Amino acid sequence: MMRCDVENIRTVIEYCERIEETVEGLSEDDFFDNYMIHSSCAFSIFQIGEAVRRLSIGFSQQHQEINWNELAKIGDILAHRFGDVDLRIVWSVSFELVPDLKRSCISIIEKDGVEPIE
Repeated sequence: MMRCDVENIRTVIEYCERIEETVEGLSEDDFFDNYMIHSSCAFSIFQIGEAVRRLSIGFSQQHQEINWNELAKIGDILAHRFGDVDLRIVWSVSFELVPDLKRSCISIIEKDGVEPIE
């Protein structure tokens, strides 16, 4: 794994953890009623999209178990059409996609013998 790929995967994990910390213990109503919470999650999802976009083509092809292109597209939508974003998408990504993405990224790091994030 190239050094830049390792750094970008670690960035993905870091922003997944930020989302998990932000939404921990929240109900759906809590999430939708608090602009700071869903904005924070949206920003972290955008950052994940940016990190994914920087992954090498070889890495993305080697790890097709994750839909890297879809993650980059979600980041693009948040960057360029934030006012039009359906918050249910941010909710879904934050509560459903992020935990699996984090686990998959940690698994990739471990399989390639790279030290995990502390």
